[in-house]
Amino acid sequence: MLPHAWLGNPRDSRVILLQLNPGFSETDVDDERSIPAYRLIVRATLTLDGQAGFWPLDPRLATTSGAQWWRPRLRPLIEAL
Repeated sequence: MLPHAWLGNPRDSRVILLQLNPGFSETDVDDERSIPAYRLIVRATLTLDGQAGFWPLDPRLATTSGAQWWRPRLRPLIEAL
């Protein structure tokens, strides 16, 4: 598995949220194997490619454990905006 050091590009971000490590789940391995876009985006994030953005909101990755963790927590903010 590729490491998940951050989400998006910290050099280009206007907001940075610091949090504890969210942990590991076996579904993370399955996601990386079965969703080609997921591995590409994680790799782009590690190389600070600005194209990756905050990938948990990418509709193609809605089934990943990262998206399933973030989406409910960000729902009130997204709805307010």
